[in-house]
Amino acid sequence: MVVALCILLLLFQTHDVTGKMTGITLPLIHPESPQSLVSRSNQTHEQRIRLINQSHARVAGYFPTNTSSVAQSTSPYNVIPDLVRPQVGVQYPYYYMVKVGIGTFTARPPYPSFKSYYLYMDTGSDLTWIQCEGCRAPGGRCFNQKEPVYPNSLSGSYYPLPCKKHKLCAPNQCINASCSYNVRYLDNTSSSGILASENFVFNSTSGKMEVLKNLVYGCGVDNRKNYGNYSNQIAGIMGLGWGSYSILSQANSLTEGRFSLRGDGSGGCIIDSGTPFSRLTKPAYVELVKALKRYFWGQRNLKPYKGPKGLELCYERRKAEGFKNLPSMTFHLKNADLVVQPQALFLVMDKISSVKGEYICLAILSSDFISVIGSYQQTNQRLIYNTKQQQLLFSPENCSKDA
Repeated sequence: MVVALCILLLLFQTHDVTGKMTGITLPLIHPESPQSLVSRSNQTHEQRIRLINQSHARVAGYFPTNTSSVAQSTSPYNVIPDLVRPQVGVQYPYYYMVKVGIGTFTARPPYPSFKSYYLYMDTGSDLTWIQCEGCRAPGGRCFNQKEPVYPNSLSGSYYPLPCKKHKLCAPNQCINASCSYNVRYLDNTSSSGILASENFVFNSTSGKMEVLKNLVYGCGVDNRKNYGNYSNQIAGIMGLGWGSYSILSQANSLTEGRFSLRGDGSGGCIIDSGTPFSRLTKPAYVELVKALKRYFWGQRNLKPYKGPKGLELCYERRKAEGFKNLPSMTFHLKNADLVVQPQALFLVMDKISSVKGEYICLAILSSDFISVIGSYQQTNQRLIYNTKQQQLLFSPENCSKDA
């Protein structure tokens, strides 16, 4: 019903896509889904609304600061997506993680010869890193995670990059003759350690497991992140950005510059899996709110409601109806339209009081800077990022049936 205009900044073209693509696939695991081991199903709606602050922080970080110690972006554009990291605490619904296999270990069938870990997936940063055993040694630092940290010394395919002998080894960043890395983020979190090559195992569109050999990643020994308590399953970050450190750039021969995401889930705009709720520049946001107010005007079951701080358009509904009678929205992109269904456009929440009913809120925020299509609005869409041709392809999909 409601139309918002948006031209992608990160990707030159967008296309609606159907049919079969070849390459590796990464099933996106929503922290609230049955597949997730970090579900917070009993958290309050107000705790979920903390995502608003994370969305604000994410968008603010797209712009450069005077902090000289922050690593420079490898993006070919003027935004700086790899500098941005939202403040992630105990609660993090609408952030997605992927399950990957790493390493080569001695094991008897049917047990796999690799270790499986969950990584926080980020299309806005390049380097993939995971907590390694060195973070448990004196002088190291680990954040809480449920599974043991990666035992890199026991893997037959682990190989630390020799100093100055690899194209991804930065000058003057060596520790004991091995290349090192130091990734610092605008939320004052960081990870540092050894750059190494290792075998990574992914699902593929053929249904078989694909092994990508000798991918360069960070073996983290000083990791200043916080993903929650000891029930946390996230062991690191998978970077799927534009730069040479990205797994997509390294695995170009297999993926042909494409990867597919499956989930429950200067000028122009950005599509970003790391931003929970979409942000629209104020002129577009004002028009969107006006159109929605016209749509809801006169509906007797609704009355304006002061929702949680940060959600500007909310209504109280005396009778619980879920997403019934709520409109959809369309982003008109170049060469394609992205239709956002009500389930990905609104939050429907039970009332806190003893009075029956619910309230609904628009899950899109305003922005002073740039428009961002966040992960919540990407619900039930198959997105294929063709980094070689700089295209974004997408089509609707019932991700609850994702195998």
